[in-house]
Amino acid sequence: MPDMLALEWEQAAICGMYAQVTPGRVAVKRRFRLRPPDAAVMDDPQKAGAWLRDQLTQFGDRADAVLVSLPREAAIVKRLELPDVSDAELPVLVRFQAGAKSSQSLDEMGLDFLPLPRRADVPGREALLATVPRQRIDLIRAILQAAGQELTSLGLTPVAVVELVARAEPLAPPDDVQAASLVVSWEEDRVEISVLRRQHLLFSHALRLEHDDAGDEQQIIVAEISRALVALRGQNADLRIDRGWLLVAPQHQQPLAEALARRLACPVEPLDPFAAVDLDVGPPPAPGESIAFAGPIGMLLSRSGARAPTLDFLAPRQPPVVRDERRARRKQALLAGAALAVVLFLAYGYELYALSATVGERRAANQKLESLIKRGDPVFNAAAMVRDWSDSKLVWLDELRDLTIRMPATDRMYLTTLRMEPQATGAAGKMKLIGFARERSDVISLTPRWASDQKRFKVLPHNETPATQDELYPLRFDTDVLIMTAPEPKPAEKQPPPAASSPPAAGGASTDTPAAGASPPHVGGRAGTAQTGGPSQ
Repeated sequence: MPDMLALEWEQAAICGMYAQVTPGRVAVKRRFRLRPPDAAVMDDPQKAGAWLRDQLTQFGDRADAVLVSLPREAAIVKRLELPDVSDAELPVLVRFQAGAKSSQSLDEMGLDFLPLPRRADVPGREALLATVPRQRIDLIRAILQAAGQELTSLGLTPVAVVELVARAEPLAPPDDVQAASLVVSWEEDRVEISVLRRQHLLFSHALRLEHDDAGDEQQIIVAEISRALVALRGQNADLRIDRGWLLVAPQHQQPLAEALARRLACPVEPLDPFAAVDLDVGPPPAPGESIAFAGPIGMLLSRSGARAPTLDFLAPRQPPVVRDERRARRKQALLAGAALAVVLFLAYGYELYALSATVGERRAANQKLESLIKRGDPVFNAAAMVRDWSDSKLVWLDELRDLTIRMPATDRMYLTTLRMEPQATGAAGKMKLIGFARERSDVISLTPRWASDQKRFKVLPHNETPATQDELYPLRFDTDVLIMTAPEPKPAEKQPPPAASSPPAAGGASTDTPAAGASPPHVGGRAGTAQTGGPSQ
């Protein structure tokens, strides 16, 4: 899609073209020439915008940028003499001079200027000031907005034509500061005369030909050029016209070129605006039609790569923004702080990553150790069990003998499980009795068997549940007997002293008998869990 729309905005006609603009190249996609309605319609933004929208719909879509060039007669152009200041100070001085020399307020007009090249014979600076009524700028912007377009740039046709000349003629030698070129643009009754020096616009003038001037147009134009040069040489005494350029219809080109060549004593050549652009669609325009497109083509060429200074009433030259060093230092400090924060964050992230890697390694090592511990749990538990039995103060073989005494053989009940635990909570040991009985009274009879020694034994309440696996023993019981203390050792019986030697009895017989009260050697040991499969006998 073409990205730019360039228009030559005149009361009698609006000439325009859609173009694709890239650095160093302008490709024209479509061109058109419109005849506006009467002045009453063009003064109404809504009506004029609706008309323009209907016309533009036939040629293209909405452009990204709209460039408008106004004819020379739409602006007031003045030459200003300023003190010798820098380019940065020129905008302020130009606006001051414009306000001092104009009867209108600066807010009521659009203003821009062109700095002119320095001259040795001029002590200060020179600038070409151009002003356009703000009302006209606002009207054009409102019409384009109503047409669905957005005004991007607003300039002058004579300034845009300078861009065409800058591409058509070579630059004068640096030491030849007085060499200048003359440009004459003649379309229908509108004539514009411009003088350029080193690709800068020095002078621009416009006039309208009357219908009564038919046949005398060339003499009028040459006479107007002579008056313009006389006025210009009053400001630049050494100014010399070395070349002339014509933007005129073919039927007027040869006579006007000869007249100017005689008057100026320099070559005069035709200037073709379309020679500097590419035509992607459609045949080239007729020689007489290309004159109206000089302004739009010059503005498009400035966008592709300007070779001459330009004017833009929407974005005039402004003094450079004074740099606030404190703000710059604050900005640098913020940037330094941000950079430090980034460095610290990266360092923190790296440290966190290293710690995470270490944690992962330690976790893996821990899991490996836990796996080894789990593999050694059976051995550890067995060792703990052996330690508990070794540290126990009970002699479990004696406890088994005591259990046998307290529970003599009977057919009223029998044990299926006898579990002995060397250490129990609050006790020196515990015996768990699990078995079956015929009646509940048989289970209750277990308690009195330990009641005689309450300091050493404590019988916990019985757990009784019905059993169906054996009709003869329908009651299952579960009894815990806590062994509170180890049995006190019995004092050893004193042995009588050996008898004195006596004479042998009669008959000479003797016997060796153990002493009264002697006990057999003690047999100790520890037991674990006993399982029985039938009733005790």
